[in-house]
Amino acid sequence: MRRAGVVIACTGFALVAVWGVASVRNGAFSSGLLGWKTSWHVTTTNGEALLSDAQANHAFMFQAVQQPGALTLEFDFLNGLSADVPEGTFRDSFYASLYFVDQPSRFVLEHDQFGGSSGVMDLDAGGPFNVKGAVSASARGGGWQHFSGTFTNTHAHAVVVFELYDLNFTRSDSSVRVDNVTITAAGAPAP
Repeated sequence: MRRAGVVIACTGFALVAVWGVASVRNGAFSSGLLGWKTSWHVTTTNGEALLSDAQANHAFMFQAVQQPGALTLEFDFLNGLSADVPEGTFRDSFYASLYFVDQPSRFVLEHDQFGGSSGVMDLDAGGPFNVKGAVSASARGGGWQHFSGTFTNTHAHAVVVFELYDLNFTRSDSSVRVDNVTITAAGAPAP
């Protein structure tokens, strides 16, 4: 999880959560990005979030949810990451993570102001890796995939974070679409 803090610190932008709700607000993105904190190039299209490298080397979105105990995180994603790796660069990458905090207003990722964390899933053009859960075909079809994983939160809030890094430094060649984000008590059906 340190990789995210180091890269974010280099961008000079503070990742700070200022609220926490009982469940993911607007996880289907039917109201644009309402309920989400975002930076750089995150937009919505067709009721889904789109993170891309169109404007900067780092795009992210996050939301704090008041959900202690065993929880299940689920979301759909569509991989549009570039396989292009010019000499001296790396593959563009996407990371889904969970951070655990007692006071979301004090969550500052690059200063390690969180109580705990768990990598959820990493993604590049070759597909998902470091998956802490299961990835399956999404009911959306068309190449969409579905993530589902269970985590334990010993703090008051969980913060779900999605990040895209332009590591090949080629602008506008990568994107990841995200939809149907839910965090529920483990074993509870997603709303």
